[in-house]
Formats: sequence, C-alpha cells, structure tokens
Amino acid sequence: MMMVEAITRVEKLEEVKRCLAGAGINGFTISSCFGYGDEEGTKEEYRGRRYHSDLMERMKVEVVCGSVEEATEISSRLSDALATGRPGDGMVFSFQLSSCTKIRK
Repeated sequence: MMMVEAITRVEKLEEVKRCLAGAGINGFTISSCFGYGDEEGTKEEYRGRRYHSDLMERMKVEVVCGSVEEATEISSRLSDALATGRPGDGMVFSFQLSSCTKIRK
C-alpha cells in the first residue's frame, strides 16, 4: 500500500475534490496545517499593533492507495491541478505504508 500526501493552499479544496473524483478516489483525509517556506507571509494589524506572520495556513490531503502506479497517477494529477506558478503552491509526497488496519468490526 502507498500513501500520497499533498500540502497546498486552502483555497484549492474544490480543485482537490474534483481531481481525486476524476481519478476514481472516493475517500481521503484533509487536515488544516501551517507552513513556512518561500512565501513572504502576511502583514496584519491587531489592536493598533502591526505584526508580520511568516507562517501560512495550508491544508494537508492524504490518500491511501494500493499500488505505486496509482500513487504516481494521483501525485501527477494533484501536481497538475494545484499548480498556479507562484511560490507556495505546495508539495506532493508519496511513501510506502507498512500496515493499515480498519477499525470497523
């Protein structure tokens, strides 16, 4: 079994859902996370004080699949769907799972 993990912009949620549905994937996990990287961050003001935040809000998408070929196809589809050409588009990882246990009995 393989796992594909993508970390990308929060506003790309609909593209992720369309992309995975097009690949025949009907189950995946999405988590909220923060990242630090090439982007400049945001400058905001709170109660009259300005501050700079270099942590950017992101989402992490996790998909478990059966084979290396499936993982490669999913990775490729996600990379194509999520690319904007700007810094901060994200990253896609794939790795081998040593085990997977369903909790339902």
